[in-house]
Amino acid sequence: MIATFKEFKQKIIRNIFQNQNQLQFASRRLTWAGHEYLLCRAVIPDIAEMLEIQRQVYGGQVPWNEEVFRKELSQKKAHLYLVVRYHDELVAFAGIDLERNPKQAHITNIAVLPQYQGRKIGTMLMELLLTQAQDAGCHLVSLEVATKNQVAQQLYRTLGFRVVKVQTNYYLPEGEDAYLMEKELRRRGTN
Repeated sequence: MIATFKEFKQKIIRNIFQNQNQLQFASRRLTWAGHEYLLCRAVIPDIAEMLEIQRQVYGGQVPWNEEVFRKELSQKKAHLYLVVRYHDELVAFAGIDLERNPKQAHITNIAVLPQYQGRKIGTMLMELLLTQAQDAGCHLVSLEVATKNQVAQQLYRTLGFRVVKVQTNYYLPEGEDAYLMEKELRRRGTN
């Protein structure tokens, strides 16, 4: 327990300096289509639900395991993972790496529970990540998508991504090909 105002002030100052070394994202409540969602930064306890979303989206497969998610979530200086909750159920998540290359960002992961797809949750997450990249001074954002995933490809094209190359046998162990897609970002203040 903090006994004095001085101790309280010192704790606040320590927290401010510690948080300067991480990307900032304030939790918020969003309402659309008559439903209220909670959008916040992913934390370690969210991983179990993120793994379950992967299982449902990828037909029982878990492309990223708990260890990979823990590593990604711990890199708060340049990695940002967002989760969307509806009535305390995690229904979607997405992540971005803002340090992959100088002035470039990479969308690392995005998934929406099947029963929540078609509600523009994925679009909203992508737009937020693109804004984060732009705010960080990135000029280019990339991502990979399975060549068979037409729905995701359409979303990315709508957001301005274009296919730049095919990566053969990208998704293992199945050996499925992926498209590398990129989007150029405009600098703030330019048209």
